[in-house]
Amino acid sequence: MTSSIAFPHAAKKRWKVKYPKRFVREVASTLDEFAPEYRGVLDAASSTMIKFLQETLDHWSQRGCVPRRDRQMFRKTKIVEALAFWAGFNIAGGLLPPSIPHVEVPDLVMTRFQSPLPKSSGIAVVIPIGDTSQRIENIITCNLQTLAEHQKISTVYLVFDGVDPVNMSLPKLPQGKISELEIHPRSGPATARNAGVTAALRDNGTTGTRGVLFLDSDVSISRASLDSLLEECRMPPGIMCPRILAADTTWLNRYHDISGTLNGRYLLGDSGKQLLFGTTSCMFVPRDLFDEGIAFSTDFRDAAGEDIDFCLRARLAGYPIAAVDHVSVTHDYGYAGEGTADWTAFKARFRRYGAGEWLLLERHPWYYHALGKSIERI
Repeated sequence: MTSSIAFPHAAKKRWKVKYPKRFVREVASTLDEFAPEYRGVLDAASSTMIKFLQETLDHWSQRGCVPRRDRQMFRKTKIVEALAFWAGFNIAGGLLPPSIPHVEVPDLVMTRFQSPLPKSSGIAVVIPIGDTSQRIENIITCNLQTLAEHQKISTVYLVFDGVDPVNMSLPKLPQGKISELEIHPRSGPATARNAGVTAALRDNGTTGTRGVLFLDSDVSISRASLDSLLEECRMPPGIMCPRILAADTTWLNRYHDISGTLNGRYLLGDSGKQLLFGTTSCMFVPRDLFDEGIAFSTDFRDAAGEDIDFCLRARLAGYPIAAVDHVSVTHDYGYAGEGTADWTAFKARFRRYGAGEWLLLERHPWYYHALGKSIERI
């Protein structure tokens, strides 16, 4: 059965397109339960966007990756995600549905590779830090012990972005292995990563760094995963992205794993597991790319879209982005349980992503066309 009635709270608005009554009830009840503040976002949404939401839910039903016991909750969470994303996109200045020009997707076929470097050359690690909470301190402490002991790691650059290093009690490690940089005022992860790269290339000379491993401060990497990832760092690797898995098993953590939130997207029709883009939660980048002047755009002030923009420009320059699926690291999303605070953090995350996507589309008008040639990495 279908319904052309307005969604509840839609202020005398009637939709031009008929929707299944079950879908109408599902969206309305989800708002009531998890996101009543987005009723206005739904009211303002065009028929095109409502239809897109319905098709998104259908797409995930057809993917077959959602466990049966989670299907109803997954759909509700996907609705909240979409509305939070739309809210962020609108607040940043975008209009939904966005105007998507009829442009051809640029050639994204890899054409360049890393130049040969001495096997003895090390790998620098850059960790932007914008939070000095105990949770983050514990993660960084464990990572530093793993990284500092590894013979292939030359230096770990801790880039404190608008926060004071003295607020963290980090372990004493071999001199020269750890370098601390400070940025004031807070400038965002793009600026922090660029500062770390500049220091790494300066400190290690023209041939002393094979590349840079970016690691977010809320991501944990084991010795086994580090060994496996660095084993792949040989000519010609291009950019490499392991799998990002949630560090906990509460619902919102599992939702990110099922959706592949931080894992980028596979390019369709590519048997070599190439990605359209990955994320800097954990990403290895060969130094050739930086030598060509490709850096993170500081126009992205938040952790949202800057890594996708970086990857798209790398692909345009001919660099491959490999999905290193046999290696995984864990991401701490910061959810404490199943309460209101977790849902508030979840919605804030996707509002931020939506705001970043507005700028991403400004830079790459063909981006949505490219998304149509890719699929979730789950």
